[in-house]
Amino acid sequence: MREDARLAFPVDRLPPELSAEDAAEFLEICARIQEGLADIEAGKVLDEDEAFAEIQRMIDGKAE
Repeated sequence: MREDARLAFPVDRLPPELSAEDAAEFLEICARIQEGLADIEAGKVLDEDEAFAEIQRMIDGKAE
């Protein structure tokens, strides 16, 4: 787990019955969502055609 993932969500707001493993996974997901939102704000996105082209390159084994 990344160090900053622990800060992505206040731990006291997690359900008490949540296991440590589930809590870690939840915090990692929150961190990834925050990264994605920051990428969007920074303009680091692909339009639909670029996304499909990238997927096709991956399928064809030509991903960078």
